[in-house]
Amino acid sequence: MKAKETKVTDKPLSQDLQDSKPDSQRDVVIVTGSSGFIGSAVVKKKAEHFRVVAFDCETSPHPPIVAECICIDLTADDSVAAVVV
Repeated sequence: MKAKETKVTDKPLSQDLQDSKPDSQRDVVIVTGSSGFIGSAVVKKKAEHFRVVAFDCETSPHPPIVAECICIDLTADDSVAAVVV
């Protein structure tokens, strides 16, 4: 009798459920500085399992396309207030 193969994964079961959800129902991760070298890498990696919202300035470069970009200047109170409200 042949043994049944099972798929081994390092992801928890809850992550599989998260991955199968439509984008609008996924948990949200906010990444600031999302167009920089480290920020863009974080966006790409987190987008595999989460809905990613990228907070960044309006100037180039822009965050990776997998993120929903919100243009914001985190050093300006009025800019933050406009996004948070």
